[in-house]
Amino acid sequence: MMKFNFIVLFLAVSGFLGCSQLAAQVLKGKIVDAQTQEPIGYASVQLSPNYGVISNQEGDFSLLQKDFPAEALVHISHIGYQEIHIAIKDLARTAVIALEPSALLLKEVVLGPTLTASQILQKYVENSSKNHVLSGVRVRYFSRSKETYVPKRFEVDLKKISFANKKELQQKIEAFEKKFNNREIIGFRETMTDVYLTPKGMVTNHLKALKLLDGNGLNMDNFQDKFFEHTFKQLESPYTYRINSGIIPLEKKASMKEISTDANAADTLKNSNGFYAVGYGVIGHREFIRKQDLYDYTLEGTKTVNGMLCYHLTFRPDRNRAKYVGELFINTDDFGLVYYKYELAPEKSDFKLNLKWMLGVKFNSFGNTMEVLMKKSPTGTYYPQFIKKFSANYVYIDRSLSFTENHPKRSERKKMKFNFLIEMNTAEADEIIAVEMEPQQGEVKPFEPGYIFVDVKRQYDPNYWSAYTILEATEAVRNFKGE
Repeated sequence: MMKFNFIVLFLAVSGFLGCSQLAAQVLKGKIVDAQTQEPIGYASVQLSPNYGVISNQEGDFSLLQKDFPAEALVHISHIGYQEIHIAIKDLARTAVIALEPSALLLKEVVLGPTLTASQILQKYVENSSKNHVLSGVRVRYFSRSKETYVPKRFEVDLKKISFANKKELQQKIEAFEKKFNNREIIGFRETMTDVYLTPKGMVTNHLKALKLLDGNGLNMDNFQDKFFEHTFKQLESPYTYRINSGIIPLEKKASMKEISTDANAADTLKNSNGFYAVGYGVIGHREFIRKQDLYDYTLEGTKTVNGMLCYHLTFRPDRNRAKYVGELFINTDDFGLVYYKYELAPEKSDFKLNLKWMLGVKFNSFGNTMEVLMKKSPTGTYYPQFIKKFSANYVYIDRSLSFTENHPKRSERKKMKFNFLIEMNTAEADEIIAVEMEPQQGEVKPFEPGYIFVDVKRQYDPNYWSAYTILEATEAVRNFKGE
């Protein structure tokens, strides 16, 4: 079974709720547009240059006060709004923080030689190794992912069975189909991770992880195992099975015990070096940077982003091979990339595979958006403060499966064959925020045992992250309850 894991990050501003939270040293609130009163999602709320949070998409935020005094200033900013600075003691008495839209953003000018969009991009590339290589720090990231599966068709047609009543087993299969067919399956995952960046590389240390799972425990990661566990208990045997799939033989050996163990194994999260690179290094590899000749770039003017005056560039496909539309904000001073956003252009796909008639497989990655806000470290290099990513895919699998028991007596071997069809849309939305950063001297060795167990729950517990500053839970997360 195919497994789909996609990851993303984001930035914005938030506000604070009343005094009751102050006693618990937690500042909560909502940030809204002063003119429309609409929530402002993904706003930056900073208690210091190295500590803060982002408001969620509903404008809400939560921030541990830590050791900051009541007189300490909180800095709230968002692209397109005037930045404000307000003391903790004043925020604690304010339920809603209203930001005024900035009417001056496009009137800002840059003193010095006039540069074209192409020249600005070239200077970004020339300075990227200096601006975007961070070392000697620890950055703490919180991530939240929402996975959605929408089955269109799920069918299993039992063709042959040598050891049981075919009709009865087909009825059991159809009962399982009803659990999965024509219903939206939603799950959430939340993780707190420390990322150590050193001259020798990167080390990650996952601190805590939570998974909110559908009541049936179904997702694309474990669907196949759950299917066999629920449906084919009669295949249990002291012997392994030879499993064949499809027209082109794909053969493996497995036991029903192994399948059952996989289906019920504890969920773990392994430390790796891929977490940070997802939002940080990927921009340099995108085709709209590597293959600029495929795109039409336009210099729209200048804007202030995260307190830095930036060139505002937009881009769109200029050749049929180009895929994306988006915008970049590049610092007018050091040409560091401060913010970027892109999405697939209309009628474009990130990846397509159509072997439906040959191998019974079709795949289309028809949705891909990403938004990244960078923050400048005290040493002048940039790191992701917020990443937001969304991916959507169409999946079609139509294959045959056959099981043949490896019993020493050929005449007593259990045999079964069936056709398996699944057609669905999948989507994953990721939000990642940098909560804090601090200098880290010396060598950092890999953490042992190298993984943590993921806490799997059917309902969100508002106290689960009480010891941490996180991206405030949205209404969908707070109200999540597995069926």
